[in-house]
Amino acid sequence: CKYCMTACPYGMRWLEPETGLPRKCMSEECLDRLKAGLQPVCVTVCPAGARAFGDLDDPGSEVNKRLRSGRVIRLLANKGTRPKYFVVVGR
Repeated sequence: CKYCMTACPYGMRWLEPETGLPRKCMSEECLDRLKAGLQPVCVTVCPAGARAFGDLDDPGSEVNKRLRSGRVIRLLANKGTRPKYFVVVGR
């Protein structure tokens, strides 16, 4: 829906031309939110709950729970980049 692109107060979300999907760059403002114990704005405003952010090593974090669901696609893993961006298929 691209709602995260318009909601980001820092203008740090843009449309990736190759995929047509929103991309993001972690801004200083977002880093400040994380240091304060807050989630990135794009996570908090997503009306579908499609975004999660957290510590992959913390079993109690939402992102860890979603990864353990087993319905995960790791994008471009075949390129050897060890990406930390995952797609959880379904809920």
